[in-house]
Amino acid sequence: ESVCRQSFAPIISSLPSNLSLQTLILSGNNLGDDIVGCLADALTMNSTLQELHLQHNRITDKGLGALASCLPHMKLHTLLLSRNPYNKGASEHILRSLPHNTTLHGTATTL
Repeated sequence: ESVCRQSFAPIISSLPSNLSLQTLILSGNNLGDDIVGCLADALTMNSTLQELHLQHNRITDKGLGALASCLPHMKLHTLLLSRNPYNKGASEHILRSLPHNTTLHGTATTL
């Protein structure tokens, strides 16, 4: 996880100030909850990202909870989370945050 964290640190640290990135595809990168939590925090300060693809990673209930808590502050239109090892009940985190996000149009949260 620490090597992965170091690899993604430049991406995560650039997100708050990036004014042109609209789609970020991080599918299949073996991302765990810690990185997803850092990513979610950084995205709360990004006003241009519209699509976030996180399929086929190692996101568990903890990471999904971190995304859900930051979702009301994100400007995302699409969030793709399928094929991650979170429990089906954990998608409730995302569902509860939807009324507070006015930009999200689509999610994919199947296991």
